[in-house]
Amino acid sequence: MKIGIIGLGLIGGSLFKDLNKKYDVIAVSQSQNGDKIFKTYDVLKDRDLIFVCTPMNKTLAVLDELENYLSAENVVTDVCSLKKFVSDAKRREKLTQLQNEYINFLEDLTKKYPLQFYHFYDFLGA
Repeated sequence: MKIGIIGLGLIGGSLFKDLNKKYDVIAVSQSQNGDKIFKTYDVLKDRDLIFVCTPMNKTLAVLDELENYLSAENVVTDVCSLKKFVSDAKRREKLTQLQNEYINFLEDLTKKYPLQFYHFYDFLGA
């Protein structure tokens, strides 16, 4: 699985360090430099899963910018504790559209990697 991480603070940095042990992980960070750390979002196009690990006041801007680079095949999640402000911010129709694409993606993912994603079977009604 190819994973991307945006933001290498405490949480993003911890994910980056730990997930690199088992997966192909790259990061986008404006403050950190190093191997597998980039400055622009275009490197995330081929990632299966992307973690947004930015401060809450930057999360919406990052999600808006990612729409210019990613497709429905990329799964994006965040680590901030509040979700309502994300879902209420001009995303209602986009979320409805992506919901079906996401469920289809999860179904495909569980077929490709049944042991890693067995817990989604109940969610998908399989």
